[in-house]
Amino acid sequence: MDVNIKAISGSWTLGYSLDKHSIRSTPGYNGAVHMQYGTVRTEAGEALFKLKYRFDYPQVALIAQQLNTSFGSVFQSAGLIIPMPASKARERQPVTEIAREFAKLKAVPYYEN
Repeated sequence: MDVNIKAISGSWTLGYSLDKHSIRSTPGYNGAVHMQYGTVRTEAGEALFKLKYRFDYPQVALIAQQLNTSFGSVFQSAGLIIPMPASKARERQPVTEIAREFAKLKAVPYYEN
């Protein structure tokens, strides 16, 4: 997966993102009635979109592997993976699925609230 790592700041010690989600989004019409956006996403954004909105769960392994490749050495001393709380109730939470798989790759436990 091609990524563009960015440091992110906030009320935490250290944070990164794999990439932006979308490159551009252009409005258009599906037929003559329904407006629909033509969205071009980054590879990471497309994987996340497929996971969250198309329920394409094989994306979990791809995203977790990229997290491990990109950040495994940065977070090598991590002893626990804690996913961000989900913003929307879902039967299967993508963020939890990714955290669980990333924790497996790092051989550390993860915490699910």
